[in-house]
Amino acid sequence: MAQFAHLVEMLQQELSCTEYLLGTLHDERELLESRDLAGMQALLVHKSDALNLLEKLRHNRSQWLQNQGMGQTDSRLLQELEAQQDATASAAVELLIHCRENIDKCNYFNELNGILISNSRKRNSRQLDLMRGISQEQKLYTAKGGTERRTSQTQVGRA
Repeated sequence: MAQFAHLVEMLQQELSCTEYLLGTLHDERELLESRDLAGMQALLVHKSDALNLLEKLRHNRSQWLQNQGMGQTDSRLLQELEAQQDATASAAVELLIHCRENIDKCNYFNELNGILISNSRKRNSRQLDLMRGISQEQKLYTAKGGTERRTSQTQVGRA
């Protein structure tokens, strides 16, 4: 059917965009590991553009599906497509599944990159505290049985 052919085209565009985003997230991880800030700044522009394009493509598909009277959620659309006895609908099913898998991978890699960034921030914060002469002592018990964090400043920090 012609309507499924248009859907296949839209899904191919989304798949291409998710694959580009996966590559960008892989590059981001390498740049994070090598601490290449200049490369990260350039990459973030590409990552933002890819995310904006993916959002636009998904919005366009959602509107088109609404105009066709089809399910807008991936699970409902998948059910409707599987009910069809059409080769183009089957191709759309495969593309939809592959797009979903890529989105899940993107979420996973984005979470991993976020952990790298968080750990880097903590490490940098600790190093700055050491340079300032502020050391974190172990938590001590209070009179009420709770704990409190105590910090002390060394001579180097006051200089």
